[in-house]
Amino acid sequence: MCEIEARGEGTLIDHSGSDRFTEKMEELLKLGKRFTSQELFVMFHVAYEAMFGRDILLCYAA
Repeated sequence: MCEIEARGEGTLIDHSGSDRFTEKMEELLKLGKRFTSQELFVMFHVAYEAMFGRDILLCYAA
């Protein structure tokens, strides 16, 4: 079941995909030891999309 929390003036925040975000970030962070700010930005975006069931393929060259 979806966990919904009310915030502010009638704004609803859906936390149902937060586990998928965390799992995707953990997976991506295992790809290296250090990341640039640009790489982290892309990783956050990919993990955010994973929250909604959209899987984005990344090619990472070390």
